[in-house]
Amino acid sequence: MITSSRTLRFANASRFRRATLRAVMATVLALFSVAAAQAGEYVAYPGIYPVRVMAVESASRIVVEVPVWTGFTRVFTITIPGVAVPRDFSGAPQCERDLAIRAKKFTESFLAHPAKVQVRDIRMQDSADEDAVAAMQTDAGSLADALRKRGFARPIGESAATPWCKAK
Repeated sequence: MITSSRTLRFANASRFRRATLRAVMATVLALFSVAAAQAGEYVAYPGIYPVRVMAVESASRIVVEVPVWTGFTRVFTITIPGVAVPRDFSGAPQCERDLAIRAKKFTESFLAHPAKVQVRDIRMQDSADEDAVAAMQTDAGSLADALRKRGFARPIGESAATPWCKAK
């Protein structure tokens, strides 16, 4: 078979365009994959969900049962976003530990008997996780706002080095 140089140039140009297009598509796909991986979590259950409080682990970590679909419930350990709370652990100053215990008791009483408790936009690493992040509301208002108002929480952006206890 005899082919002209013009036909060969056209065929080579077409292969080059296809290869370039494939490379561009692969790059775009890789960039989207990296961006998704860096995002870390996504809203697995968007919207507002009524919850049943099962346990309070700390002022900002609450175990809840959520009816995510009709007839299907899941149990999540919800972390309240955007707030830092005092921690009760062996290395913490005693005044911080005491404050953490009082903050936990406040959260338990805040969630004890409201007419409704809801979470909004349940975020997690993947849909199989039991640990999640979501804002929590009751008829008395936002749990995060109530904790901040009582001095049991502060914005997450504040320095972790800032002590919870004032020096005397």
